[in-house]
Amino acid sequence: MNRQSIFGIFFILAAATAISVASSAPKPDFSGTYVLDMQRTKLQTKPAVLGGEIVLEHRDAYFTFSRAFRIEGQEPTETSDYEVSIDGREVVKKDGDVTTKLSMTWDGDSLVFTVKVLSPKDGDGIHTARYRLEDGGKTLIAEESFRGPWRFDNLWVAVRK
Repeated sequence: MNRQSIFGIFFILAAATAISVASSAPKPDFSGTYVLDMQRTKLQTKPAVLGGEIVLEHRDAYFTFSRAFRIEGQEPTETSDYEVSIDGREVVKKDGDVTTKLSMTWDGDSLVFTVKVLSPKDGDGIHTARYRLEDGGKTLIAEESFRGPWRFDNLWVAVRK
């Protein structure tokens, strides 16, 4: 066996080991309470969000999201929540003639939340939020987009309490 062949085999084994180690590396834990940083948050949606709090519970393959936002001109605080498994399985919900299909998957160290909205009246759309942690887990970044009858892109930045 020549030197090039040995180097090639070594390179393949090293790459396979790196991929194996990377895929078995522990995923980040998103659990915590985060306060919106409105100076760094960039929103295209209206009315304006004035501030708020996001609470995440991340246990193994399950993810629970809840939020309470103060919205310009609205009382009381607007709230929203959902729970999904982090394996890509869709959770189907119906509200009248509107069907939503929620799912979440890992993409590296980011969690990607997808909602498919099926609405005969308003039209179909896809809402996506990509969650990642920065600053050693102190900062939650959510890149959100919606494509359908409406179109927007938001960047949410929140700091762990």
